Amino acid sequence: MKICRLNLSPQPDSSVQLSSFCSERNLDMSSCLALSRPIVCLLVFIALLLPPALPGSAVPNLGGTCKITETTDLGATVRLIVQLHLVNAGSSSLTITNVAIPSYHTLPFHSVTVKRTLRIAANSSSDVSIQFQVPKQDYNAWSALPVPAFILTLQMAGKRAGTLNLHIPQIPN
Repeated sequence: MKICRLNLSPQPDSSVQLSSFCSERNLDMSSCLALSRPIVCLLVFIALLLPPALPGSAVPNLGGTCKITETTDLGATVRLIVQLHLVNAGSSSLTITNVAIPSYHTLPFHSVTVKRTLRIAANSSSDVSIQFQVPKQDYNAWSALPVPAFILTLQMAGKRAGTLNLHIPQIPN
């Protein structure tokens, strides 16, 4: 039985196994990789054709800082409390309805989401403290980032709701 792996990221455990495809066709590693490259290229091309997450050309001028105020190891998960200081430097107000931490290991392309409504007026800031319970592997990957990532669901005044992947610096404890 021949196993073919296509490694899409630096972590060896995040590779995609194509074992059934390769074993059914009796292909070696190089043949399997050669067949999988066009699939990856097609997926990238389709992603480029998709509309941006926030409709229209209005992208919020949003920034800020975060501070992890508490972490508790719960075995397979970590409970953490994050204090966010968000600054809306744009000319229109916005409403944030969800704040999420992306999942890097347990469920790629998913997130741990907390529903939280936060309104930030134009040219002002707001503080919020949010509690997350994240799988330990995801917490370790997220906390190792030089600038932590948050996924915000937000709506700008007069626009449809959309998502924003926001990387903001962490203030050390």
